[in-house]
Amino acid sequence: MSNPQLPGKITALVVDDEEIILSFLKRLLNSWGYEAETINTPREAIESIKKNDYDFILLDVKMPDINGQQLYDMIAEFKPSLINRVIFATGDVMNKSTASFLNETQAPVLTKPIDTHELKEHIDKILSVK
Repeated sequence: MSNPQLPGKITALVVDDEEIILSFLKRLLNSWGYEAETINTPREAIESIKKNDYDFILLDVKMPDINGQQLYDMIAEFKPSLINRVIFATGDVMNKSTASFLNETQAPVLTKPIDTHELKEHIDKILSVK
């Protein structure tokens, strides 16, 4: 039985290199009625984003190989409809260039550990713009 507050299936992609964060966010998002897919490498995320449509993406800023900023830029190239559906998460103090990039995107940014109420507010705002 579906959640009456969530018409249809709302899909989320969570990209983070930390398995414990992926596990926590998958459980949390599923408990809110979303269908959450978790991926721990940006390269896998790129392939999944090319093949699937997501209602929102929760994207870690700092990852090895390809960081969140680079992944965001790739999404803007091959699936620009998703760039306004990205929520960034970071556990590190941002350098000037990262802070400047995040400011330019106007995307929501969460600091780890993630405040679940703040996350829900950002998701609700993104979903209200459909």
